Amino acid sequence: MVPSLHHVSRPASPPMSPLRRLSALLLGAALAASAMATRGQSTQMPGAATLRDAVAMVERDTGGRILAAETVTTGSTRVYRIKVLTPDGTVRVVQVMGTDADSQS
Repeated sequence: MVPSLHHVSRPASPPMSPLRRLSALLLGAALAASAMATRGQSTQMPGAATLRDAVAMVERDTGGRILAAETVTTGSTRVYRIKVLTPDGTVRVVQVMGTDADSQS
């Protein structure tokens, strides 16, 4: 004779509150953003005198295609932000520090 197994039912868990759902969603978004940041999506490179020099440097170093380039100035700090599509299909944002050479011309 085989002993019978009794199905033990558990009470249903209460529905998740809206605040708890929002908290879980925000935690997931923060973890996803953190994971993307650690994959090397943004790179910083040494200085260049002009935006054109920075673009040439990024093209040469990555072998990729430039999608966008801009100069960002904060106070006395100049940074060239260059978005590049690498040969493996990854889009990266490379930041190249501006040098003082372009402010002397």
